[in-house]
Amino acid sequence: MTRIGDWDDYRFFAAVARAGSVRAAALELKVNASTVTRRLEQLERRIGVELFTRQAHGLEITRRGREVAARVEQLGRELVAIDSELREDHARLTGEVVLGVPAVWVPVLMPQLATLHAAEPGLDIELLDGATFGSNSGADLWIEANTAPASEFIARPLGRPRCGLFGHESLLSSLISRKESGTLFWLSLEDPLFGPAIGPPLRDPEFRDLPVRLQTRSAVQQRLALEAGLGIGVLPHACVGSASPLRELSERHVSGLPHWLLARVEMRRVRRLQVVADWLRRTFAAPEFALSLDDT
Repeated sequence: MTRIGDWDDYRFFAAVARAGSVRAAALELKVNASTVTRRLEQLERRIGVELFTRQAHGLEITRRGREVAARVEQLGRELVAIDSELREDHARLTGEVVLGVPAVWVPVLMPQLATLHAAEPGLDIELLDGATFGSNSGADLWIEANTAPASEFIARPLGRPRCGLFGHESLLSSLISRKESGTLFWLSLEDPLFGPAIGPPLRDPEFRDLPVRLQTRSAVQQRLALEAGLGIGVLPHACVGSASPLRELSERHVSGLPHWLLARVEMRRVRRLQVVADWLRRTFAAPEFALSLDDT
């Protein structure tokens, strides 16, 4: 491995290239101008390359010097990033993360927050509740349903929610008679998180002619309507807990729109966001979600 004489020489060189003069570089580095001159000349002698030409009005950087300066500045930024990451590794994670979660997933994710808080007690989570988010919503991380997320964001796939046909358990014994008497109703769900096409495949052919009693664009409202026994309809599997009175009425299922976890590109290296993003992806991969999410 080739050894480099003194890394610090490059720091003096970069300061002169950035400041434009020895005097300005000395002020930036808080040393004497003679020290800057000596370190610059030392570097040029050692590498055998002229980085500056000496003119009557002062130093003028050479073409090769500009190339080296750009690379040294990039190395400097990488060293700062490495230093920050290493310091964070040994520091207790603190700070706030604003998380945009569609309302349908809030009840499912809420119990899992205890795991995150136990592992990272210094983290504060603020939940934004809604159907759509974005960089203008104030969210640091957000979940979005889309066939293809916007290219200006970092996007990680979470899966496609699996949806089935559900009804209240009290309806099971009387489905046929209710259907024949016209007292069995269809609850129509057109939640943009799951797409408009999830209903028809499960409604046809057996329940195609059911009268529509309720139309909703919210899976949360759909679950409440189904639990109230207002009719039968489509619902994401993950919304149906083990204690729910809802029962699946068909072995068929359909998949909703792909779900993505998004963040702004400039937040890529913020460790607290990385930790929360990893927690979210693990949560969606857990058994209670894995049975309800098809791969994107």
